[in-house]
Amino acid sequence: MSTYAVVWSNEGSRCAGKLESFSDRFELVGRNRRLTLRFCDLIAVSIARDRGDRLLGMPVLALQRRVGEAVRIAALEGPGLLHDLAASVEKGLTPRES
Repeated sequence: MSTYAVVWSNEGSRCAGKLESFSDRFELVGRNRRLTLRFCDLIAVSIARDRGDRLLGMPVLALQRRVGEAVRIAALEGPGLLHDLAASVEKGLTPRES
Protein backbone atom coordinates (compact mmCIF):
# COMPACT_ATOMS: atom_id res chain seq x y z
CA MET A 1 0.00 0.00 0.00
CA SER A 2 1.17 3.51 -0.85
CA THR A 3 -0.24 6.69 0.69
CA TYR A 4 -0.46 10.17 -0.85
CA ALA A 5 -1.77 13.58 0.24
CA VAL A 6 -4.76 14.55 -1.93
CA VAL A 7 -7.85 16.69 -2.26
CA TRP A 8 -10.90 15.06 -3.83
CA SER A 9 -14.35 16.09 -4.91
CA ASN A 10 -17.59 14.19 -5.47
CA GLU A 11 -21.28 14.78 -4.90
CA GLY A 12 -20.71 18.52 -4.74
CA SER A 13 -18.28 18.51 -1.83
CA ARG A 14 -14.52 18.73 -1.49
CA CYS A 15 -12.34 16.96 1.08
CA ALA A 16 -8.63 16.95 1.93
CA GLY A 17 -6.95 13.83 3.21
CA LYS A 18 -4.99 10.87 1.98
CA LEU A 19 -5.28 8.36 -0.81
CA GLU A 20 -4.28 4.80 0.02
CA SER A 21 -3.45 2.88 -3.16
CA PHE A 22 -4.05 -0.88 -3.28
CA SER A 23 -3.81 -3.23 -6.27
CA ASP A 24 -7.61 -3.27 -6.75
CA ARG A 25 -8.84 0.01 -5.27
CA PHE A 26 -8.17 3.46 -3.87
CA GLU A 27 -9.25 4.38 -0.35
CA LEU A 28 -9.79 8.11 0.16
CA VAL A 29 -9.68 9.06 3.83
CA GLY A 30 -10.50 12.49 5.23
CA ARG A 31 -11.27 13.83 8.68
CA ASN A 32 -14.93 12.71 8.75
CA ARG A 33 -15.17 10.97 5.43
CA ARG A 34 -14.08 7.77 3.74
CA LEU A 35 -14.63 6.70 0.13
CA THR A 36 -13.67 3.38 -1.48
CA LEU A 37 -13.14 3.35 -5.24
CA ARG A 38 -12.87 -0.20 -6.54
CA PHE A 39 -11.26 -0.26 -9.97
CA CYS A 40 -13.84 -2.79 -11.22
CA ASP A 41 -16.56 -0.17 -10.53
CA LEU A 42 -14.93 2.43 -12.80
CA ILE A 43 -15.85 2.93 -16.46
CA ALA A 44 -13.39 5.71 -17.36
CA VAL A 45 -10.20 7.28 -16.07
CA SER A 46 -8.51 10.42 -17.37
CA ILE A 47 -6.32 13.30 -16.34
CA ALA A 48 -8.36 16.50 -16.60
CA ARG A 49 -6.58 19.83 -16.96
CA ASP A 50 -9.40 22.16 -18.00
CA ARG A 51 -10.10 25.09 -15.72
CA GLY A 52 -13.55 23.78 -14.75
CA ASP A 53 -12.19 20.36 -13.83
CA ARG A 54 -9.36 21.51 -11.57
CA LEU A 55 -9.34 21.42 -7.78
CA LEU A 56 -7.53 24.28 -6.03
CA GLY A 57 -6.11 25.15 -9.44
CA MET A 58 -4.51 21.71 -9.87
CA PRO A 59 -5.18 19.14 -12.60
CA VAL A 60 -7.11 16.08 -11.45
CA LEU A 61 -7.48 12.38 -11.96
CA ALA A 62 -11.10 12.06 -13.11
CA LEU A 63 -12.72 8.73 -12.28
CA GLN A 64 -16.14 7.94 -13.75
CA ARG A 65 -18.02 5.31 -11.77
CA ARG A 66 -20.66 2.90 -13.10
CA VAL A 67 -23.01 4.15 -10.39
CA GLY A 68 -22.75 7.55 -8.77
CA GLU A 69 -21.10 10.80 -9.55
CA ALA A 70 -17.57 11.09 -10.92
CA VAL A 71 -14.73 11.58 -8.46
CA ARG A 72 -11.93 14.11 -9.07
CA ILE A 73 -8.62 13.73 -7.24
CA ALA A 74 -5.84 16.35 -7.11
CA ALA A 75 -2.43 15.26 -5.85
CA LEU A 76 -0.83 17.65 -3.35
CA GLU A 77 2.51 15.96 -4.08
CA GLY A 78 2.50 17.22 -7.68
CA PRO A 79 0.71 16.49 -10.94
CA GLY A 80 3.20 13.77 -11.95
CA LEU A 81 1.56 11.50 -9.40
CA LEU A 82 -1.67 11.58 -11.41
CA HIS A 83 -0.01 9.58 -14.19
CA ASP A 84 1.11 6.95 -11.66
CA LEU A 85 -2.38 6.73 -10.17
CA ALA A 86 -3.97 6.42 -13.63
CA ALA A 87 -1.52 3.61 -14.43
CA SER A 88 -2.51 1.87 -11.19
CA VAL A 89 -6.17 1.95 -12.24
CA GLU A 90 -5.34 0.63 -15.72
CA LYS A 91 -3.19 -2.14 -14.26
CA GLY A 92 -5.97 -3.06 -11.82
CA LEU A 93 -8.46 -3.32 -14.68
CA THR A 94 -6.26 -5.63 -16.77
CA PRO A 95 -7.35 -9.28 -16.44
CA ARG A 96 -4.60 -11.47 -15.07
CA GLU A 97 -3.57 -14.54 -17.02
CA SER A 98 -3.64 -17.85 -15.16
